[in-house]
This record gives sequence, structure tokens and C-alpha cells, in this order.
Amino acid sequence: MTTTHPDLTVTITPDATVFEGLANVRRYDHPSPADIAAYIRSVIGPFPDGTQVHVEAGGDDFARVSEALADYDIVLTRGPREDGDGPSGEGRHALKEPAEPAEAAEPAEPAEPADWWDDEPIQVERPSADGAARLHRAWIVGACVVAVALAIAAAIWATMAALGDGAGEALPEAPTSAASPSEAVTSAPTSAPAEPESAPAGVVIVREGLMVRVPAGFEVEPDGDMWRATGDDPDFRLQLAVDPLYRLPPEELTAQLLRDMDGDPQVELVHNDGRALTYKETGADGSEALWRTWAEGGHHISVGCHTRTAPNQVQSATCRMAMDSAAFDADHADG
Repeated sequence: MTTTHPDLTVTITPDATVFEGLANVRRYDHPSPADIAAYIRSVIGPFPDGTQVHVEAGGDDFARVSEALADYDIVLTRGPREDGDGPSGEGRHALKEPAEPAEAAEPAEPAEPADWWDDEPIQVERPSADGAARLHRAWIVGACVVAVALAIAAAIWATMAALGDGAGEALPEAPTSAASPSEAVTSAPTSAPAEPESAPAGVVIVREGLMVRVPAGFEVEPDGDMWRATGDDPDFRLQLAVDPLYRLPPEELTAQLLRDMDGDPQVELVHNDGRALTYKETGADGSEALWRTWAEGGHHISVGCHTRTAPNQVQSATCRMAMDSAAFDADHADG
């Protein structure tokens, strides 16, 4: 079945560059046509196989993007957005295909290509503090058990020796200390209780000085000029971006972002705490992206959570875990 919608739509305007379909990203840093072409290649991957890409842009921008993609096996089309038409966002990122006419009896295509993000993953940095603590506690428990066992054995040996030396004689009154082996035996189980196995604490991702904590199982890989982290949930991905401000005052960046949000009906400001902006983007294909962005150490930092539909509780908790743990070290921004 051939869909009439492009797999990826790129809209280039003076205010923003918007990618919809295979990727749902909104950029306000005015990327060049070469940057746009490079990002298209990173989204589609090394085997485009005729992927349909629609570019809504002026003639000069389209010509430069087309030239940069001349050796790339895609179907590239151009056309301005017409009134009444929403962005072509029903690409392979959608969970469900659009409704087909009743006579279309062919089965629907899979909503996502098998190689959408199957590139070789980059290993993330994992914290070792929890593992070391568990090992230290295990040594303490083992040492306590051995010490108690040795004390019991010594007491039994002393009792047997005393009985052997006093054979045939009247037994003296049992000293009060004779109860100590019994006391040691009864108290041994409570001296070192075994600790239950705890769930993994998660992993820490560090890229370009930006650090976030996510559940165990996440892996990170390049995504154009950003980083993309994915875990066991195929419908959730985390986006990380660190861009230099080139001495732009942070308040100017914030003001520009607020102006762009006011003029975009698909973007909703969720929270402004005076330092960071949190906003939500809703794609035409039903996907959602929650972003938190701020300026720090001469850089523009962005952490985004992208879900194919409105996020469920697990996805929302994962996103909050990453955003609340985010920290930036400008000294390692280029590392």
C-alpha cells in the first residue's frame, strides 16, 4: 500500500525549521541548508530506499538542500503549505496509519521501519556507587556470620573438654556463663539480617557536559546535532542538546523563545520559573514532545521527551526523572 503522505516533512521559515514525521523537532537556531540535509540523513539512516521527503521552503533554500542530498536515494518534493492543510506529520513515526477507504483491502504498512533507530548504540556511563555499597555490606554480613560460628564452636569445644576432665566426679553447679552458647545461637540470626535485592538505580548519561539520570537499559546515540537516548519502551525517546550562545545574553534567548511559542499554535508553554522554560509540542500525527530549556555557562541546554501519543504515567515519570536530574558542567561542554 502506498501512502500519499511523505515520510518526513521539513518546513523552513524565517522563524523556525520544523521536522515532522520520522522526526518531530522544532529548531529556532536557523540551521543552514547543509545542516538540514545532514539532519535528514541522520534521521533516515544509511539505507533511505526511496524515502519520501517533502520540503516546504523558498526556492533558494530548497535548491541548496536538494544539492546537498543529490547522492542520497530519497524522493525529494517541494511545495508551499496550502491554506487548510496541516503539516504532513502522518509519517512512519505514527503508531497507526490514517483511515483508508472501505475498498482498500490491502493490509496496512508497519507504522515504523525496522531500521528506524537500529544503528550501533553508544555505551552510556553507569554509576558504580550502589554496586560498591552492596559488595561492602555483603562482606560485613559474611564476617559477622563467620565470627558467630567461631564463637559457638569454641564454646562447644570448651564444654566437651570440661566434661572429659571431670569424669566420675560430682558435677559442680553450672556457672551462669554456661548459657552463653545458647544465647549466642539464638541471637545469631538477628545480628546480621540479609538485605533484599534492590532494583537497579538507573544509569547516568553524560554528553557534552550535560548529565541526566534515566532508568536502567537506556542507550544513547548521535541524532544530528543532538543526542537521542532510548530504552525498553519503543514509544519513548529522550533528546539532549547543547548549543553555544556565542555571548548572547540569556534573557534575549528566553524572550525569543517566548515570542516563537506565542506565534505557534502547536506549542504550549507549560511553566516558566524564571530560569528554565518548559513547553509542550503536539505533532499532527498525535505525537507529543515535552521540552525543558535554559541558558547556563554560555550554552543553550535542552532536554526533551518524545512520545508517539500522549504520555502514560510511566513515560511521564521517566521524563521527570531525566529533567529533574539534569545538570550541566560548562568545562566539559566540548567533551
